[in-house]
Amino acid sequence: MNINEFLPPRVAIIEMHGVIGPRVRPHEFTRLLQQVGRNPRYRAVVLDIDSPGGSAFASEDIYLAAKKLARKKPLVAAVRGIGASGSYMVAVAAERIFALPTAVIGSIGVISARPMVEDLLDKIGVEMVISKAGKHKDAGSLFRKPTADELKREQELVDAVHARFREIVTEGRPELSAAQIAELATGEIHLGSKALELGLVDELGDLDDAVRHSARAAGIDPETMVLKPRRSLAQVLLSRGATALVDAMGQSTVEAIAERAYTRALGLRR
Repeated sequence: MNINEFLPPRVAIIEMHGVIGPRVRPHEFTRLLQQVGRNPRYRAVVLDIDSPGGSAFASEDIYLAAKKLARKKPLVAAVRGIGASGSYMVAVAAERIFALPTAVIGSIGVISARPMVEDLLDKIGVEMVISKAGKHKDAGSLFRKPTADELKREQELVDAVHARFREIVTEGRPELSAAQIAELATGEIHLGSKALELGLVDELGDLDDAVRHSARAAGIDPETMVLKPRRSLAQVLLSRGATALVDAMGQSTVEAIAERAYTRALGLRR
């Protein structure tokens, strides 16, 4: 017997706030989506999105989990801040996307960037000695300039990821043709009102509008429950300790540092 079958039905609100990767961890987030899909109490789901995107593979991992959930229950996305890059990819898994008129939408693009410290090391008298097995094992190194062949291979990788991004958006926005998606996939961002004109979102509205829509689709009252990924005691304590740092430095500064460090390690982000 599942006690959740006898509890009052609810619309699950799942928050996606922050950079995908360092803050929105894909394994935690996908696990939560799977749990909501199995729980009979949650008859509909709203993704509450405010994220600049992040890691390419992490974004697609969450997108695929959200798409599976959308096959089981009404899934709606509500963009109240930023729904760009990887977080927009996740949003298109929903059957309807709501956005505030001033929300930031789009950035359908891919970027690969890394700092080059070769000249800096030379100035301070530090020399890197690297041993490798495999011709391309040190491709992407920070300590030497990339070769023409490496730059070509990296661009091919970026182009392939971008093509996959466009494919996902085309699947999620069937009212737009592949040609229209290609025209929009420049990495440009748009305000919610413009995104509505372009067909990137379905309706201007807030979180309550998204909740009401999902509740109607599920045939229940718009009663909600906010859900977040479960974290260990150690993670909770670390998060509380980090709160003081966030307050001191400012949320945007901390997230910018986290995103740069994370994507620098990966070498690729959406």
